[in-house]
Amino acid sequence: MINTDRIQPFYIPLTDILRDRGYTEDDQDVNARAAFLLDMYQKAQVPISRNTLKDWFSGRRRPLFENPSRQKMHELCFVLEFSYDQVRDFFDRIYLCRSFNCRDIREAVYCYCFSKGRNYAHALSLLKQAEKILEDAPTASQGRAPIRFTNAMEEDIIHLHSDQEFLHYVADNPESFCEYNQTIKREMDYLLERIQGTREDEELVNLHRKTGAGFSGSDYEKFHGLVVREYFLYNDTFHDLKGLNVSSTDFMLAQIFGIDLPGYYKTEAPGRSFSKNARLHDLAKLNFPNKYKFSDFIKTSFDGVRKMFVLLHFYMYFVSEKVMKDRTHIPPATYTGYVDDANDQLATCNYGPLYEGNPYDVIFLESAKTDQPLDTFRDIIWDAVDVDGE
Repeated sequence: MINTDRIQPFYIPLTDILRDRGYTEDDQDVNARAAFLLDMYQKAQVPISRNTLKDWFSGRRRPLFENPSRQKMHELCFVLEFSYDQVRDFFDRIYLCRSFNCRDIREAVYCYCFSKGRNYAHALSLLKQAEKILEDAPTASQGRAPIRFTNAMEEDIIHLHSDQEFLHYVADNPESFCEYNQTIKREMDYLLERIQGTREDEELVNLHRKTGAGFSGSDYEKFHGLVVREYFLYNDTFHDLKGLNVSSTDFMLAQIFGIDLPGYYKTEAPGRSFSKNARLHDLAKLNFPNKYKFSDFIKTSFDGVRKMFVLLHFYMYFVSEKVMKDRTHIPPATYTGYVDDANDQLATCNYGPLYEGNPYDVIFLESAKTDQPLDTFRDIIWDAVDVDGE
């Protein structure tokens, strides 16, 4: 059901890049490719171990999305002498993670240096100066500039003209280098406010559960959460709720997925877990949205936050037309409309666009192409966990 033709191991596009840099030996020779790239690292005076490079080319270890690996990916881009735009493309289409988080002073320095064509040694020198400025910055924020949104920071930084301007920017905005991505937090809060059931929804459900009365049209319109609206659009009883609170994250995810994933594995296949056993690409399962990530997404990796955002946006886009009685302000849901809207929102949050080479994104892109995107998505999830379907 899912078209995975464009999903490639990390080493394939990396080998293609080496070809462009003059590599002429066997494309399957791990040692030869590692040696060629190691020589480039040494010339650029960037540290790396031969074993790390061999792991990349052998496919034994793909770079993860945590900070140490992110730094290595930026260092690789310095070694390859990428421009700012090439770095963004590399992160979007090969590393499959966000390119720059300019709230991190190291990544802010990298962003500036790539935009100005500076090398790795220059970046290290500038980073040392910038860190000293932040270390010496007063803790009081009186008179300081307001905290900048992350995407605005990157836009600011790439338009600075000199190292001195960059250091002045750091000195003028110290608090902006200490806060989490405020834009994605704002957008996630908005999506959750629209999608998740509320305490008022739960009170209304409990009232009808006690009286046994069904929901009238006016009662239905009182529901706030889209997941609650969708559930009662097709259910006139409470039997399938299985004790779930309709305002809970458990209920929200069970409704979106069409299946309670933890409950499914617990009852049908003890000892199994979605992240280990679901029949999806490993990169799709990695950081797959669950209630624990939603409980504190501030501490979740960039990859995990983006995956939660893509899931919620997909659901809200395609469910809204179905469950909202007053559709005058809701345009028809289309594949092109979905992709454009998702990419606009991701760009606002400084995340890469949906990409058919990303095994997580492709689940939503392929689902959105069908006549019933939500049903298709749920079929994909069901097929991924249905142990009897093997």
